[in-house]
Amino acid sequence: MAATGDLSAVSAAAAFSSSASKASICAVSAASAAASAAAAASSASTASTQASSASTSAATASTQASNASTSAATASTQATNAASSATTASTQATNASNSATAAATSATSASSAQTAAEAARDQALAAFDNFDDKYLGAKAADPTTDNDGDPLAAGMLYYNTTDDVMKVYTGSAWVAAYVSGSGFAAITGAAFTGDISAPNFTGNITSTSTGVTQASGTNNTSLSTTAFAVTEANNAAVAMAIALG
Repeated sequence: MAATGDLSAVSAAAAFSSSASKASICAVSAASAAASAAAAASSASTASTQASSASTSAATASTQASNASTSAATASTQATNAASSATTASTQATNASNSATAAATSATSASSAQTAAEAARDQALAAFDNFDDKYLGAKAADPTTDNDGDPLAAGMLYYNTTDDVMKVYTGSAWVAAYVSGSGFAAITGAAFTGDISAPNFTGNITSTSTGVTQASGTNNTSLSTTAFAVTEANNAAVAMAIALG
């Protein structure tokens, strides 16, 4: 009986030891499971954090992509504006070049016109000076020099305001440049009525005309006023010829 009780005790002790061992193993397994659970929880937390970071990064990337698209659109617009500005600048440069060419042409034309105007002015001044040397203007008495103070020359003219007559310089004296035709008979076709008055002459007057003899001075002379008028007209023509050179 004692041996049977010992065996039971040994068996119970062995069973207890086995149970204790299993409990220890279970405890170890439980600890391992807890550690695994903790690690899984940590991994899950890390994964959540990484997912959140990834989501943030995705949002940032989307924002950056939108900004990049906007920048690209802006750059495209600026490129278009730059191309338009370049075209405008090129057109303006062409216009400026054309304007410069036109200005140069105008300057050349203006210079030519100025040269022509100066030549015309010089010619006009020379013509006026030449005229001024020929016609001395209106004066009350016979001048002794020309308008420049130079000596008189044959052919010069001036108008005598005292006698109301144009005079010409013969080279030594001033004489009437012309004789008025009033008071003279025509060369042909003149008709006379009444007596003809003539100045007193001493000497003979030669005439090819015939007419009524009128006493004059100490001689009875045939006078021809026509011949006298022709002579005076010829004198006037000579004076004018001298004046005109």
